[in-house]
Amino acid sequence: ATHSRSLLCLDTSSFSRIQNKKAGSNEALGATVLEPYDDHLEEQAASTSENEPSRYVFNLHLFHAFFLKQLFRDLYLAAAAFVLLFLCLVVHTGSVCLATCGMLHILLSVPIAYGIYIQQMAFEVFPYINLIGIFVVAGIGVDDIYVFSDAWKQSFYLLPEQSPLAARLLFAWRRSATAMLITSLTTAVAFLVNTVSPIPPIRLFGIWMALLICVDYVLVITWYPLIQLANYKCCRQRRCCCLCRRERTTGRGGSAQSTTSGAPEIDGCIERCFHGKWSKLIFKARIHII
Repeated sequence: ATHSRSLLCLDTSSFSRIQNKKAGSNEALGATVLEPYDDHLEEQAASTSENEPSRYVFNLHLFHAFFLKQLFRDLYLAAAAFVLLFLCLVVHTGSVCLATCGMLHILLSVPIAYGIYIQQMAFEVFPYINLIGIFVVAGIGVDDIYVFSDAWKQSFYLLPEQSPLAARLLFAWRRSATAMLITSLTTAVAFLVNTVSPIPPIRLFGIWMALLICVDYVLVITWYPLIQLANYKCCRQRRCCCLCRRERTTGRGGSAQSTTSGAPEIDGCIERCFHGKWSKLIFKARIHII
């Protein structure tokens, strides 16, 4: 048979114990019914089929119990995703301190946005689908950090060597803030389109995501530049820890502007590749590409 229906009967003592503990009814029901039943169902499914069976639960308490159990399983994947993003930040910025503070500002955007969502916007419902926003804003936040970090590095090649730190910070801020604003606004507007949906959780999800992205943008143009500046002052002459590389104070060869031929100097193998081989190839084939 492709479908099977189970009727779970509770004895009087178990039912009264669950009802009397209303605040912990989900935990009590899960310990009494869900765990032994689910374990038995998985054993039966493993012995008869290769695929995990789909469950259709009509009891609200059992639904929440199943949902929380699956949610905690997925948290392991979430932790792995954040660890991977952290390692990518460490490689790109060359600093564990910058990567840690960058991930911290992404995580801080969630409670700040939640406070605005509940207190200022007076929404009383927070759907489970809103939890997906943590993963979305993690990717957007890390991408914003990449943009600002690259703009900060470019300031040592595009500005004079004697430029003060304030000028370099202003250059990086102006260069990155506009790009991040455009991408953040387009993403937020894309999520706000969900407000036309007749399904309430989808509407709330769109509002929550737009709010979360805006909060992350505010933090990345206020919090992270100060962290970048503090890290530069700390690591200019020495490493702040054994896993951080020392900040470069000038461009390659002591000059921040150009090479002997007068062309602007390009740092990094990826930048040199796209600036040289790929740009020439695309320019030659521009007619065919268009």
